[in-house]
Amino acid sequence: MKHVQNSARMVLGILFGLIGIIGIILPLIPGTPFLLLAAACLSGLEEETTADPVHKTEHQTVVD
Repeated sequence: MKHVQNSARMVLGILFGLIGIIGIILPLIPGTPFLLLAAACLSGLEEETTADPVHKTEHQTVVD
């Protein structure tokens, strides 16, 4: 369930970000509220989608 929620937040964050950028360029759409929504969506992502798998320390195996 968390994976679906993270994916939905990521898709909404990217969508709101694109609308916000378009809103900055075009005067018909307000850009700032959409950029704030994008920031709120993307900042609430769980650690597993934002963590760098190369530098992950939990359950890490070392191969020499």
